[in-house]
Amino acid sequence: QAFTLPPNTIAATLGYWYNIFSVDGFNVPNAALEVDIADAAGNPIATVDTKYNTDRDPVAGTFHQVTFDLTPYATNTQLRVQFWVTSGTSGGTQFNIDDVSVAAWDSSARGSNDNFTNAAPLSGNSANVVTTNTFATKESGEPNHANNPGGKSLWWRWSAPEPGIVTITTDGSSFDTLLAAYTGTAVNSLTRVAAN
Repeated sequence: QAFTLPPNTIAATLGYWYNIFSVDGFNVPNAALEVDIADAAGNPIATVDTKYNTDRDPVAGTFHQVTFDLTPYATNTQLRVQFWVTSGTSGGTQFNIDDVSVAAWDSSARGSNDNFTNAAPLSGNSANVVTTNTFATKESGEPNHANNPGGKSLWWRWSAPEPGIVTITTDGSSFDTLLAAYTGTAVNSLTRVAAN
C-alpha cells in the first residue's frame, strides 16, 4: 500500500494489528510474514517486523498491535508499507492483518510559541492555557529550565499589571513538568526569576 507524507512532516507512525493461525508443526518455522517500509519504487528501506508460524496465537482470534516510527523516513514523502508472506511446506498458516493506519504530523503541530521569539502573550491578572508540547523543541541557546535539559518547551510572555505575587502552576498535566520564569529579551541571555 502506497502513501504520501506531508513534505514538512515532523512525526509519523505506522500502526496495524496481526493474528497468526497455524496448524503447522509448532516448532518448525516454515512460514513467515515480513512487514517492510519501502520507497516509492517498492525497494525496502526498513523492516518493521517479522513473524513466523511458530509465533502462532494459542487462542484463535487474538490480535496484537504493532506501531513503528516512520519519522526517520519522512525525507521520502512517498512510501509503501509491504506485507510479504513466505508460505510453508504444508500451507497451514494464516497471517491476518487488520486496522492498518499511518498518522503524520507536520510542523504546524509544534505550536506557534515553540520558540522564544514567538512567545504567546498573556494579559491581565488571571489566565488559563491548555496546550500540548508533544512536538515542541528546544532551541539553540535555550537555558536548562530548573537545571534540567528538558527538550520540549513552549513560551509565553506576561507583564504584571501591578505589583504583587504571581502564582503559575501546571497542575493537571499528564506528566512531571518543568516550569521556569525569566526576564530578558533574548533566549540566550535570560535571567531566571523562579523555576521548578
